[in-house]
Parts: sequence; structure tokens; C-alpha cells
Amino acid sequence: MVEGRQGDIFGAWRTGSYDVIVLFGHKGLSFLSSALEFDRPLQPKTGSLHLPSLPGDQFDGRPISLKGGGTFFGCADFEQPGAPDGLSDEKLGSYLRPVYEYCREHNLKRVICNGVQPLETDEVAWDRRASLLYEIANKNDKVFTTFMNMTVIFIRNQP
Repeated sequence: MVEGRQGDIFGAWRTGSYDVIVLFGHKGLSFLSSALEFDRPLQPKTGSLHLPSLPGDQFDGRPISLKGGGTFFGCADFEQPGAPDGLSDEKLGSYLRPVYEYCREHNLKRVICNGVQPLETDEVAWDRRASLLYEIANKNDKVFTTFMNMTVIFIRNQP
């Protein structure tokens, strides 16, 4: 099961009953960085998320357990350092497969994710990306996935 929503992913994380939050971002997080720095919706059990610039090793797709419960997966939103923002379909899959494997291994049922832009930046490419995210989530039907960001992309492309 999958749904698309528009809004604040951190507000949804705090008020929802999600087990896992997947954030695509990098050291230039802009809105996400501000929200993480001042709102502090995510606090790891050990250490900190070192904001406003998150080190690359915290956006490598590995799970980080959070103090308030739940798990954070931080994923880079670029192919390689110095490359423009955006991920290929293959790289996107390489980040999301382990999330769903982790959910199966730990019997987790609800994921929220902000998604990530494709390498191309036109509207058609964005629509294809949203459709691909829905397709990946639907293959993992034991996990309910919510895709959310501040635009209408996930609403417009909802299956």
C-alpha cells in the first residue's frame, strides 16, 4: 500500500505512527537542514546528526536508530560528490531496497519518505520518478509507504 501527500514530512513523522523515515538530502539541505537544526524531530540514540552540514557517512543509506523510537535512513540526493542533484533510477533502487529489507527483518510496517529528483529536471521526468517510487513501494506490499514533500508531485501521480 502506498499514498502520496503534500506537506511537512517532519510534522507527519511526529504525529504519525511511522516506523521508518527515509530522507534524501545532502550537505546543502536548505529547508530540511533548518528543520533538523531547530525543530529536532530526529534524535539518534547515540551521537548527533551534526547539523547544519551532515557528513556524507550519515547519508549513506544505513539505518540510524532514534531516541524516540523509529529508524532514520539518510540517503544522498546526488550520484557522486560534485555531481548535480538527482539520482538515476538504479541508484534510487540501491537506496530503497535496503529500507524494505530492513522493514521485513524487523517487522516494521510504516515508512515515510520525501523522495528525490531524477537526473533530468523537467516535469515529465518528475512524473516518471514519482511513478517509479510508487512502483517500488507497491512491490513491498507488507509495508505501507507514504511519499511526502512540499510540492504536488506525489498527489498528481498517485496510483
